[in-house]
Amino acid sequence: MKRSGLVKTRKTAKDKQKAVELVLELSNTKYNLTESVVFMSRKYKVCERVMWRWLNRYNGTIESLQNKSSKPLTAHPASQTDDEKEHIKQLTEQNPTWGYTEIYGELRTQFAYGRHYLTMYKWIRKNNIKDVIEYYKPKKYHTPEMFGQKMQLDVKYVPKECYIGSMVGKKKRTKAYHYQFTMIDETTRECFVYPYDNKRKETTVDFIKRAIVHFGYVPQYIQTDNGKEFVNRLFNDTAADLKFIHKRIKVRTPRHNGKVERKHRTDQEKFYNHLTYSTLDELRVE
Repeated sequence: MKRSGLVKTRKTAKDKQKAVELVLELSNTKYNLTESVVFMSRKYKVCERVMWRWLNRYNGTIESLQNKSSKPLTAHPASQTDDEKEHIKQLTEQNPTWGYTEIYGELRTQFAYGRHYLTMYKWIRKNNIKDVIEYYKPKKYHTPEMFGQKMQLDVKYVPKECYIGSMVGKKKRTKAYHYQFTMIDETTRECFVYPYDNKRKETTVDFIKRAIVHFGYVPQYIQTDNGKEFVNRLFNDTAADLKFIHKRIKVRTPRHNGKVERKHRTDQEKFYNHLTYSTLDELRVE
């Protein structure tokens, strides 16, 4: 049962010295030693045994009342074993490019590691084993010096708020009613934009052919993300027929397609934020 009026706090050596000196002063003037200890323990909100401990340790100097380390001398019985720590260190050193999740999964699979993920993570960080892991560092993006070598292709969702036309045949749960296909040359920044009412693979091929007619030549590379409209057999067959190389960017790295992404952002700020249209043909004209 918790005693009322007592709060578990960690006193400084200066506070302890002051309390002990007041106990000794009261024991010489007003109370006896036991009564002085009881009185001062309530005033400083500590246990009476703690006050007696301070008295026994005090030799007239403040150094005798300095706080000692609260770190336990023995390991917790539920802490990680030496074998588990060795397994973590071994996997981390043998696979420097692995992330924490990959290491944790291999520990559970290979060594039946039953600890929580954060237990492993904190131990790696605490022992500076994380320095062994080589994190991915973005490299400088190479922009071609000649036009026509590489183009970036992407699709933008036209905001639903811009469409004020008839809702017949329009699905309300779709992300967008219309889609803007954009292809931009990395060197000259010349771009071709054409909107559609879907983003199927057939639509993607149609847009590529229109873009090639607009530019007047077939680029050496067409770079896209990993969307379904770009990753399919029809797109690959089109690349083989038109003799261009389809280059896909790394997953979750939209900065590699930064030029076309910046074009979409500019279109949103200067065009779609102030646009309303009622038909797809009207959007194409605008």
